Amino acid sequence: MENLSPSEYAELINKVLIFLKEHKISQNSVGNRINYYSLSKAKNIKSYPQKIVEGKTRPEVYNRILEAYNIVYNSEKDVFKSLNDDIINKPHKDDFIYYVIYYYSYAKQIVGKGLVSINEKKWATIDFNDPNHTPSIWKGSFDVVEGYTFLSLEKKGDTAPVKAFYSFFSGTIKHGRPILIGTYSTIKRDGSPTAGNIVMEKIASRDQALEKINGGTNPKITAFLLNKNFTIETITPSTIEDLPKLLLNTIFIGEYTIYWPYKKEVVLKGAITIKETSETEAVFEDRIFKGTSELTNSNTLFLKLRNSKVNRNLKSNDLYAYLNINNYNNERGVMAGVLITPSLLSMPSSFPILLVKKNKTLSKDQIETYFDSFSAPLFSAIEPIELASLIEEY
Repeated sequence: MENLSPSEYAELINKVLIFLKEHKISQNSVGNRINYYSLSKAKNIKSYPQKIVEGKTRPEVYNRILEAYNIVYNSEKDVFKSLNDDIINKPHKDDFIYYVIYYYSYAKQIVGKGLVSINEKKWATIDFNDPNHTPSIWKGSFDVVEGYTFLSLEKKGDTAPVKAFYSFFSGTIKHGRPILIGTYSTIKRDGSPTAGNIVMEKIASRDQALEKINGGTNPKITAFLLNKNFTIETITPSTIEDLPKLLLNTIFIGEYTIYWPYKKEVVLKGAITIKETSETEAVFEDRIFKGTSELTNSNTLFLKLRNSKVNRNLKSNDLYAYLNINNYNNERGVMAGVLITPSLLSMPSSFPILLVKKNKTLSKDQIETYFDSFSAPLFSAIEPIELASLIEEY
């Protein structure tokens, strides 16, 4: 059988699926049993001629089917036969699949864990019984749609029922992927709607899962989940105007030119636009940064910006600006502040900045006079090797 072509294997896959269908076993059931959900593609060589279809070759798929249902193929007679009729006609009993679920508890500032049990690839239970979590059991459904996995669960007990919804990307492996990452949405114990990141790690058995729950947490999991929560206030606004997010005062909205010192007697400039929605866009040295503006207090306007074209998992593309807005008004049109960034100079740096509204003009002398007032306008953290040399001198 090893010398068969992909098209011949595709034909055999089609034939064995027909054979199983005659024994009242659907193609969907076969896919669930062998954990492969592209059988329609595997048997259709004309539309899917590639050697590997959704991570498996056709010989692998074909042999998985034969092994799962204890079937042999007689090539001379071109017939399939079950070595055990009881096995082929008996409904397949799926084992439980166990995961440890990890989440970040914002209230306790720790990573909590729970035991996830998935039965017959349809039903799910989460038992939160680790020492850091108030004991509770959640029950509900397990569902896979295309490349996504969903858990819809409900907690019942002394209080009113509470629901939770979990979403994961599972890709082409519909069941049993070793690690799943996604999001959850539920209600906290204090009644606040909350959402956040979640991690599920597949474990071989229930006992091993419980051992892991009562043990330590991998630092990588903690780092991934840390402060990835979002909680909304328990309020019911009567109108849109009552939404808790305050709009920026109109005096801050508009287009600005931003100036910062580069080196002695050299001042660079860029552009910043602050919208009514608090959305903010900036251009520095032909790089576009986007983010938000918000009031941290009555004297400070905070701008948080990110260059979206840089790897989103790295923080080196962030800019933070703190602007002094005490007694600011449209007539003045100028704000002074400090910009902190690891981005523009490829090292941690901070320097003074000026924001000047488009309808306001400052002369070159005025701008230089401002930056000259600083004895050392640019502060950069030196590299460790330079630091070591400096310290060793003393």
